[in-house]
Amino acid sequence: MRTIQWPHFVLAIALATAAACNSDGNGSAVDGGPSPTAPGGSAGAYRSGLPGNRQLSSLNQSEQDQICKSAEAHLTKALGDSKVTELGCRVGAVIFAAIAPAATDAELQAECKEVYDMCIKDKSGSVMGDCKIADSTCKASVAELEACYTTMPAYFEALGSAFPTCQQLTLQLLMSSSAVMPPMTSAACQALEAKCPGRVPTPEP
Repeated sequence: MRTIQWPHFVLAIALATAAACNSDGNGSAVDGGPSPTAPGGSAGAYRSGLPGNRQLSSLNQSEQDQICKSAEAHLTKALGDSKVTELGCRVGAVIFAAIAPAATDAELQAECKEVYDMCIKDKSGSVMGDCKIADSTCKASVAELEACYTTMPAYFEALGSAFPTCQQLTLQLLMSSSAVMPPMTSAACQALEAKCPGRVPTPEP
């Protein structure tokens, strides 16, 4: 099995996305949607609907699910439903191709396209992946999470521009030590990560 240089978060959302390809979902196979021009994009500031002073560790499962669903809706509003689907499927397909045996670029691209096409057909791509908000060790508040998630559409917009398509995927690219990921993260997400390690959608080099 080849050594993959992709950041851990990308692998996590890719696995979640590709696994979801066997279930129903929302989206479209056509690229589109508005491009955010500032953190938060056209969706503006993210609001979960929960009191900002609540500690994330105190949220029950229903409240955590509320954040996951509203965060996905925020990204969809900022990027467009079709772009969320396409990006989720593309990342999932690239990672699945990367861990599958392939001797040539053509084989690698074919494996990638097979997973991508299946995901697009099922309209199940998602950039949020397996959404987990907090555990008992998290010291962050709802307001701090909202500040971080407000910046996420701009990051995923940059990710969509930088992440390769199946047609661009090569063995050399996978073996390269230089990641194709855009810089991350915002100060708000760094602050949240410090208080709630492992629960922020932040790629690791």
